[in-house]
Amino acid sequence: MKGHRIFDRFGFDLPEGKAIPEPKLQTVEDYQELKFQAGLCDWVNPENGQRLTGYLPPQELLGILEKNIDISSE
Repeated sequence: MKGHRIFDRFGFDLPEGKAIPEPKLQTVEDYQELKFQAGLCDWVNPENGQRLTGYLPPQELLGILEKNIDISSE
């Protein structure tokens, strides 16, 4: 295999840029206990019913999930 490239990189070189700052860490002391509700596709606070994100999945995604996930064993 001499003279043949078996492995080679692909892609591109990023230009030199600024260093990315380290994220600031925070300790969370005031938190909520949430439970995931698959029917709502969101995390919900069981005490007040407040949803975490309010995410509404597109109908195309719901169709894929309904047709391709077997929930009969649950």
